[in-house]
Amino acid sequence: MSLAQRIMSQLKAKDFRLLHVAFGLLVVKYGLFYADYDTFHAVVDLATLFFYLTILLWLTKLFIRKKKPLLGNLSILLMLVFILELVFFFLLGMPKKEWKSYDTPDLEENHIGRHLGHVPWADSVWHDVKTAHGKTIFDAHYSIDKLHRRITPGYDKAKDKYAVFFGCSVCFGFGLQDDQTIPYYIQENTTSYNAYNYAYSGWGCNHMLARLEHKDLSKEVNEQQGIGIYVFIWSHIRRAISDMRIYTSWGHTMPYYYLEDNEIKRDGNFANGRVVTSTFYEYLDKSYTSKYFELNMPIETTEDHMILAAEIIKEAKSTYTKQFSNDNFVVLIHPTDWVEFTPEKNNQFKSLLEARGIEYLDYSEILVLDNEHIIIGDGHPNEKSNQELAKMVVKDLNLK
Repeated sequence: MSLAQRIMSQLKAKDFRLLHVAFGLLVVKYGLFYADYDTFHAVVDLATLFFYLTILLWLTKLFIRKKKPLLGNLSILLMLVFILELVFFFLLGMPKKEWKSYDTPDLEENHIGRHLGHVPWADSVWHDVKTAHGKTIFDAHYSIDKLHRRITPGYDKAKDKYAVFFGCSVCFGFGLQDDQTIPYYIQENTTSYNAYNYAYSGWGCNHMLARLEHKDLSKEVNEQQGIGIYVFIWSHIRRAISDMRIYTSWGHTMPYYYLEDNEIKRDGNFANGRVVTSTFYEYLDKSYTSKYFELNMPIETTEDHMILAAEIIKEAKSTYTKQFSNDNFVVLIHPTDWVEFTPEKNNQFKSLLEARGIEYLDYSEILVLDNEHIIIGDGHPNEKSNQELAKMVVKDLNLK
């Protein structure tokens, strides 16, 4: 007698009824899913939850009958988990599931998107409009050159130095025009520097390093002397580890760096290089309990996370030095409203930078992001904030 036959011979009529119910729930689930999920999503998701509960109930009865208490307790625990999922499904208003793909685009080996993940289109102008409650929050155009850099207007051939910028949306100038960014205002406040904007929305220190490793950037800059400037915000530490919220939002194709024997190593992106943790995040993100409590993993930013970010920045500086034949590289610590930010943690991170010979300018408590310095309704720094920061940078770094 086969294993399946032995199990079936021990099942009672009630067990068969449970399996019939489970089968019926599957028919409802997939029938309505393929028919019109948008219309019937609540029924589909309820059928899914009750299917798992029915199967777990059947397994619990089976394990108890077979006198396997450990497996029986485990199945009861899982039943409680799905009951919680059912409760929070109703508390959240029976939301429709988002079907996300975490596939990596099939790009050529040397394609910039393969190395950095999401990048701005080359030779393009992107019109970005944000509205809320019938009001326009911002209406901006982003001009991108053939090298995937945001164009900084006002390039002057007479200037003999460069300022190469790295960072995220803050440095890129999200919600602002080309002539309202930090690189633009620094360029305009100096007589010798042309600015090159290598920043982009959603990027972090791992993108800076990946960009430097992808190609020799000194060959994309006309001037021979200058400075590298990395505009850092505290969430870049979380981007370096691609936490659950970042990974499931936009970060699955971000460059994946990790420490091994105190050396920075890279293994593709977070989707294909960090498979176990990333897969766990994908499943946890689907949980209604997770969504209700707005859970993120890891829960806290630890010293190890800070060390990883500091080591990535150190490696980026080292790569910059090799390419540009100078070590004029500085980190600008930008103000932040990140919930985890504290002066103590800021000092801890600065100590890590100092220990690695990385120069920094800390503006986190000097430049205030109040309503006069942000895009109201969005939160990103506005042109006034960028103008004030640029003047401080020019003075503190003695850029002429």
